[in-house]
Amino acid sequence: MNAKLLLTVIMVVLLPFVVTAQNGWEFADSILFPEADRDQVRPYLSTVDADGNLWVISSRLTDLSAHDALWKWSPGDPEFTLVYDYTDREGPDAVHSLRGITALGNEILVAIRTGTMDHGRIDRFVDGDPTKRTIYSIAQGSAGYGTYIHGLAATPDSLVYAGLVFQSSIRVYNFSESFKEETEVAIGNWVPVAWTTLEELQELHPKEPGGHDPDGLAAIRDIAVIPGGDYSNPETPFFTSRNSHPEIPGFGGVAIWTGGTYYSPIGDDGYSSSRIQDPASALIWSTFAPSGITLDSNGLLYAAGPDSTRQWVKVFMLDGDFALEETEFPSQTSIDFPDPNGAPFMAPVDVALSPDEATAYVIDAFARQAFIFQLPTSVASGPDGLPTSINLYQNYPNPFNPLTAIRYTLKEQTHVNLAVYNILGEKVAQLVDDVRGAGVYTVHFDAGNLSSGVYFYRLEAAGSVQTKRMTYLK
Repeated sequence: MNAKLLLTVIMVVLLPFVVTAQNGWEFADSILFPEADRDQVRPYLSTVDADGNLWVISSRLTDLSAHDALWKWSPGDPEFTLVYDYTDREGPDAVHSLRGITALGNEILVAIRTGTMDHGRIDRFVDGDPTKRTIYSIAQGSAGYGTYIHGLAATPDSLVYAGLVFQSSIRVYNFSESFKEETEVAIGNWVPVAWTTLEELQELHPKEPGGHDPDGLAAIRDIAVIPGGDYSNPETPFFTSRNSHPEIPGFGGVAIWTGGTYYSPIGDDGYSSSRIQDPASALIWSTFAPSGITLDSNGLLYAAGPDSTRQWVKVFMLDGDFALEETEFPSQTSIDFPDPNGAPFMAPVDVALSPDEATAYVIDAFARQAFIFQLPTSVASGPDGLPTSINLYQNYPNPFNPLTAIRYTLKEQTHVNLAVYNILGEKVAQLVDDVRGAGVYTVHFDAGNLSSGVYFYRLEAAGSVQTKRMTYLK
């Protein structure tokens, strides 16, 4: 077969996959930083508060010419607004770099590596107001800041998970008054475990799957928890994202942590971790920092691939420590699925979701802006936050082998029948046959016991009948 014919065959096979790869999210707009400040901004990690405001930290971690600063954008604003410039106000002797950010309702927590003392610190902004700021660090008498920290993620119970350079491990900080009364762990302090020597403490800390990096170059950079997750339950997982060491390619990736709780995060009853595996090895990170991650309320993992071999944001469905790619945000520069209608990504380092999870914000370090993505209007919801129509969407991936995801929306409670048929019209799988409330649903279909070929999936709900085609290729 000559090269031209081979290329044609490849394109015919891959075309359905490319067309549907971007299904679900649409590129909507960009958010810029003020032109006068743009050269001093190096966007890093982000969060969204309870009111839907987007918060971004700029960090000197990867660009010494940048300012460490906290920025805010509210829907309807023309651009980001500077909230607090650490470089101007405190200087590099006090603040080495900003390392993480999360929201507790409308409070914003920022993780900091301090300057000359080389310790950790968390700043708490009540209502995002710099005049209502509390500092937690060794200098203020707080416990758990002898090492610097990366990434922050707050649980619904106001316990905050962080990644540590110390032992390439994790730590939990208390910001809950009720937890303080119950355990006597002060606000802003770490949840401790009994230890007598530093060596014993080192052994008690659970290690990220790559092991400890004494150089501190391959660190946990971001943390993600499930919104609404019960982290007093040892079966509720959280996730960390770690870059690779310059001398050890493939060292970094995403890890799942289970087995502990915020009562007992480290020690014999603490967390243990394993590396997330995906068929395409998309989640094996390069040395680039950070590769931000977040989770939605359905437990889907959103991951930003900023380096030149990726330039994408992908969504994965998870089964333990196995991940299957479900969709990709439309990106003009994606190495996998370039889309001319997508965002002009240069280095997408983080992704954050709005409270209703209908809007996503991608932070781009090199483009120095945030890109806005939205679900189609029918999915994004009406005034009551619910879908406005019944829709069946193209499965993803397509073609698939053997797993694929099928998404549909309901505008009201109704009986749902979702089934899969072969080309002879014979039913080969019943996926749903029950009453469902209004909302967005994703069903996973495993065709492992079927033959390769074309199949059809059919949704019947509230008098609506919709059918779509998919291809199973072993």
